[in-house]
Amino acid sequence: MGLLPQLLSSGDYRIQGELLDLTHDAIFVRSFQNRILYWNGGAERMYGWQKEEAYGRITHELLRTRFPKPLAEIEAEILEKGSWEGEVVRRRRDGASLIVSSRWALRRDAAGNPASIMESNTDITQRKREEEKFRKLLESAPDAIVIVNDCGRIVLTNAQTEKIFGYPQPELLGQPVEMLVPERYRGSHSGHRTGFFAETRSRETGAVLEICGQRKDRTEFPAEISLGRLEGEEGTLILSAIRDVTQRRHAEEQIRNLNLDLNRKVTELRALNHELESFSHSVSHDLRSPLRHIDGFARILKEEHAQELSEPALRYLDRVLDGATHMGHLIDDLLNFAQLGRRELCLESAGLGQLLREVIVTLEPLTEGRAIEWRIGSLPDVMCDPGLIKIVLTNLLSNALKFTRGCTTAVIQIGTKEVRDETVVFIGDNGVGFDPRYADKLFGIFQRLHRPEDFEGTGIGLATVQRILDRHGSRIWAEGNLDKGATFYFTLPGAQELVASRVPLGISSEKRRAE
Repeated sequence: MGLLPQLLSSGDYRIQGELLDLTHDAIFVRSFQNRILYWNGGAERMYGWQKEEAYGRITHELLRTRFPKPLAEIEAEILEKGSWEGEVVRRRRDGASLIVSSRWALRRDAAGNPASIMESNTDITQRKREEEKFRKLLESAPDAIVIVNDCGRIVLTNAQTEKIFGYPQPELLGQPVEMLVPERYRGSHSGHRTGFFAETRSRETGAVLEICGQRKDRTEFPAEISLGRLEGEEGTLILSAIRDVTQRRHAEEQIRNLNLDLNRKVTELRALNHELESFSHSVSHDLRSPLRHIDGFARILKEEHAQELSEPALRYLDRVLDGATHMGHLIDDLLNFAQLGRRELCLESAGLGQLLREVIVTLEPLTEGRAIEWRIGSLPDVMCDPGLIKIVLTNLLSNALKFTRGCTTAVIQIGTKEVRDETVVFIGDNGVGFDPRYADKLFGIFQRLHRPEDFEGTGIGLATVQRILDRHGSRIWAEGNLDKGATFYFTLPGAQELVASRVPLGISSEKRRAE
């Protein structure tokens, strides 16, 4: 304790020594050769070494000190200035590492030569850990984080700031924050910043503001900024989160242009729909009238003058009547096809199995005198327009019945299967099938893969099916081979847990009618 009377200013050195023992900080005195001469109670509590164990030991060996720069440079600074302050890393007796804020004061003897150093240490380990957490939080933020003091000087930034503005962190620290905005806005920005600091703490923060940022290369970009207060030992700081919204503004501009284009196309589509309605009316009125005349006069000619006509003439007349009938069906199908696009969807939950049974009943005239084996599996409940889906089922089942007319026993299968984690409904048959090379033509209007004299039809049915399913957001496709049958697959939105159909498997149409 011999040096303490020289270090303390006056009075009762014993009392002053006891007071030093009560401080939370570690205070010790070492000779200029770094041997410990005094060790207070705070040093015992911080480092775990008792006074008797510490006296005479070399400080940096006992505490295994790691300095922020070479010790020789620190010693040169304290000789020049008489003091030094910095952060060092030391170890306790139990091996635990501490981060310490260390302040050194040089004492000289009467001759002015360096005699000893008094060192005061504060444990800042917890604070540094919190700072590290804060730093990691800043670095993980997607925005540029800029923290300024009440003088408008930048005290902290993150890596995203360099990425957005182009300035390395050392070039920003201590600089006025106005350097990040174009020069023409700096005066007003400074006023806003001063006002923000002057307002009461109750002011709502976090509101998003729009600003114009300027990069190091002096290019400008649109940005959004949100502000918040940080209260600390050094006073009030303002945290700014800045986001470059260039890409978003570009996307918004694209969306605006797309909306304008869409509105223009909607207007054009309305005009086309109006023209289509006019055309439909024209087809319905202007084509049906002469067609009725052709059919009517041809029938009169056949019924009243058949005896006067030759056999070839009668065959020609029958072909005229068949053509008129076919043309009538074609006009009806075309009108129905055109009206599908204008009909509003009425979506509701419906059992596909129930819809199927209702359709099969309406098709019974096509099954009279035929051996039909219906193989109906589990079908789902779906969200659909029941009326339109019945049209889909009617077309697909009518095709299955038509193209199995040459089979001794027609087998028609309806069920579901899983395709790429999706529930798909299928309708298959053992009929004439089709050449798979032309599968892409099945759903085109007026596209037919069989001769009209072999199988009747207008070539619009499957196009109608596809249009209905398109309006439901669904898909349809087909698989088949010549003389090996065909299978049509389609999806419907909102399919839930499959429910078993009430129609037993493998029961023929004749048996069902008998029941």
